[in-house]
Amino acid sequence: GGTSDEEEVLEVIRQKGGSCPQKDLYTEFEMSQAKVSLILNNLEERGLVRRFREGRENMVHIMDE
Repeated sequence: GGTSDEEEVLEVIRQKGGSCPQKDLYTEFEMSQAKVSLILNNLEERGLVRRFREGRENMVHIMDE
């Protein structure tokens, strides 16, 4: 398991169908963009999510399903 912040981020992405724009996560949580990026970096290192560039934004996809 990760931190509770990581769990919350994963839960929101799951609720959005397994993927969402990264900017949705900034607005969903009372966190800075830097903090959200840090959490996503940690999740990516553990193979739990992947970020893909789509147009001008990053999409975050859950990999564990």
